[in-house]
Amino acid sequence: MREVARDVGRGWAVSNQEIDEGVWAASAPVTEVGRTVAAVSAPCLAFRLDEKKRALVIDLVQKTALQISNALGA
Repeated sequence: MREVARDVGRGWAVSNQEIDEGVWAASAPVTEVGRTVAAVSAPCLAFRLDEKKRALVIDLVQKTALQISNALGA
């Protein structure tokens, strides 16, 4: 449960081959009026990403989720 609290606090989460072998994914919540209504997720082949690329994917997922949230009137 600590991991969930950490992810909620920072506003994004990653899955490093936890669901599908060989797949790393970043996700961030889409909110509307303070409620999470959806998520943006970007699954990638784990072996193709170094730390710099992972950080870029996390940043882009967060920005995209925020843009959608803002469009919904979050």
